[in-house]
Amino acid sequence: MKKQSQIKEFEARLKAVDRRVNRSLFVFLGIMLIISVIIERTDLNYSRVSFGFVFLLVAYLVFAIITIITGKTKVAKEFGIVCSVCGRTPKAFFMVQAMRKKKCSYCGGEINA
Repeated sequence: MKKQSQIKEFEARLKAVDRRVNRSLFVFLGIMLIISVIIERTDLNYSRVSFGFVFLLVAYLVFAIITIITGKTKVAKEFGIVCSVCGRTPKAFFMVQAMRKKKCSYCGGEINA
C-alpha cells in the first residue's frame, strides 16, 4: 500500500508541474490578446507585429518545454528516482512509467525509488 500511495503522490506532484505551465499559458494568451487589441487600434506596421507575435510564441514554447522538463526532473530527484546502474533520472515524459515498472529508460537497469 505504501508503494501505491507514493506513486499517487508522485503523479500528483507531476500534475502540479503541468498545472503551473498551464496557468502561465493562460497569462501568456491574455497578454497576447491585450497586445493584439492595442495594435489593432493603432497604426503599426503589420509585418513587424506578426514577426513579434511569432517570436513571442516560439519563446513561450521553449520556456514551457524547459519548465516542464526541469520541474519534473526536480520532482524525480526529490523522490529519489534514480537508476542503480547508470545513475540517471528517467526522462521527463517517462517518469511515471519508470516509477511503475522500475526500469530505466536509458539502460534498462533497476530504478531506486
